[in-house]
Amino acid sequence: MDTQRIGMDVGYGDTKAAVKVNGAVKTVSFPSVLGNAERQVKASVLGGRQSRVMRLGYKGVEYYVGDDAIHHSRTLGAGRQDRQRIGSDEERILMLAALAQLGIENASIVTGLPVLWFAEEYKTLKGSWRGEHRLFVNGKERIITVTSVRVIPQPFGGFYHHFLNDAGQATVGEDEIMRTYGFLDVGFNTTDISAIQRLQPEGKWSRGVQVGVRNVIGMVGEDILHDLGCQFDQHEIDASIRAGRIEVYGQSHDISRWVESATEHLAGDVRKVATDAWGNGERLAKVLIFGGGAAVMGRALLKVFPRNGVLLPNPAMANAIGFCKIAQRQTVRA
Repeated sequence: MDTQRIGMDVGYGDTKAAVKVNGAVKTVSFPSVLGNAERQVKASVLGGRQSRVMRLGYKGVEYYVGDDAIHHSRTLGAGRQDRQRIGSDEERILMLAALAQLGIENASIVTGLPVLWFAEEYKTLKGSWRGEHRLFVNGKERIITVTSVRVIPQPFGGFYHHFLNDAGQATVGEDEIMRTYGFLDVGFNTTDISAIQRLQPEGKWSRGVQVGVRNVIGMVGEDILHDLGCQFDQHEIDASIRAGRIEVYGQSHDISRWVESATEHLAGDVRKVATDAWGNGERLAKVLIFGGGAAVMGRALLKVFPRNGVLLPNPAMANAIGFCKIAQRQTVRA
């Protein structure tokens, strides 16, 4: 069976994967949540459309994953929210769940790690993912083989998404690619601030700040509690933030003003750290803004670097798609 080349981004907020199918990039994304599959949930039919729930068995334990876990599990895995998750069963299950959803049995994966963790952790990640994995999907045994894992610094995902086509070929000349670029990779817990020059990471311009979607959720949640007198869980608030509205007692409430206030405030925190690393960004040809949190915070961050900031299209999938594009090549300069 042919080995398929995959871009994989197992984030703390969402797990994203991309694969090239019939000349186009196909993606999958779901919340990075595991839940105990204590009870069997049957497929339901609503409006003539069938909704399927996937049970994933691994090492003798059965799980619901992503939205299925949120909706059907009484017990949700708390999930590690730091570098200790790298190489864990939790991370590996999320990776395998993405491959299972894409129907992939043999994979060569390109993925990434934050610049500040890369040197110490990339071997751990490769060793955890590579090899033959036995799991059960809805009770049926499946073997998923990961033939190779190529780990590159995380921001290169967004970089390659911006500068490569779906075949992994550069869309601009070498002089353009070799310029100096800054990255704001906004995640669930943190924003990674980094830069490259001539395709090499510049450690002196790299920082991390504890600002991400989790902070937006917390601030908006406080506003909802204060003004509407209701308390919602993290996943409900996250969905409402992306919709710009929340329903309380059957009435829809516009929460866009709270989201804007939170993101403007948090963008100021990112600005302090970014300007400490880069000044006003005058050395940078572009500042690329992407990551799962950029869908929420991206517009506010554009105001931080108005002259050279670029919010990538579909920013939440940018890393996974960029990894998929570079996976189409035989070698990676990173």
